[in-house]
Amino acid sequence: MEPKTKPQFPDFFVDGIPQDQLFRLYGASNLRYYMKQVHDIRQGICPFCIIDTDLNQEIKGITSIHWRVWNNPIAPRSGQDYQFVIPLRRHVERIAALTSGEMADLRGIISALDEKFRITGGALLIRSGDPIRHSGSVPHLHANYHVPSGLDKVEITLAKAPEKLRQKLAILKIWERMRVAMEDQGVKSPADMISLNIISPDEYDLVKDKLGPPETAIKT
Repeated sequence: MEPKTKPQFPDFFVDGIPQDQLFRLYGASNLRYYMKQVHDIRQGICPFCIIDTDLNQEIKGITSIHWRVWNNPIAPRSGQDYQFVIPLRRHVERIAALTSGEMADLRGIISALDEKFRITGGALLIRSGDPIRHSGSVPHLHANYHVPSGLDKVEITLAKAPEKLRQKLAILKIWERMRVAMEDQGVKSPADMISLNIISPDEYDLVKDKLGPPETAIKT
């Protein structure tokens, strides 16, 4: 039986991206990641099938024949000692698609991580199926092993309220205009974008802290 309600992502359009893949953009946390998502979706790239080995360095002795494993570098800035990303090597989207061998292997990986990093507790999250039901942005089955530091609040979002999605849509629309200005028109500076009426000063204020890491953020 289908659930009584069927939540949806607000409509958003980006040239060259199929409508059923636009949900991935709602998970972008900054402009740089948004631009990478647009590029990858257009090229048919799954970031967990073809990984960025400079950014995501697999943990030797833990990675297995079924699963990749790396520590998310944002963990120290998000109230966590570790946030391990554990994507399945083959491309599936639902937990039900896992074999008994893959499930057993995942249990072994968690045990190995606990031993290697002396982890005494944490939370394992696996997002499965329809992304609107779990706030997912990568349609490739993977686990996130969260190990809070105890020094800050840690929240794991499984669903976003419609109002929050509408707020994110407003940001996505600004990012999209900035992306087009940068990639298609060669306009790099937010000040130039404002002077050319690509974005307004108020819109820039809304996204100025969401451009990307300091080392890659757009310079004003």
